[in-house]
Amino acid sequence: TACYGEQNCYGVGACIRNENVSFVKAYMKKFDGSPLIAEAEAHGILDVLN
Repeated sequence: TACYGEQNCYGVGACIRNENVSFVKAYMKKFDGSPLIAEAEAHGILDVLN
């Protein structure tokens, strides 16, 4: 999670790997707003799981 308060946005990302630790898929998304870091991380996890 990266938060950019002055730009009023934040980004979340994830890298999915399999049981052999091989790359499967990457995910990155930008959102508008300036939440607390914990809220941004929770939002990112929820978005990835959906």
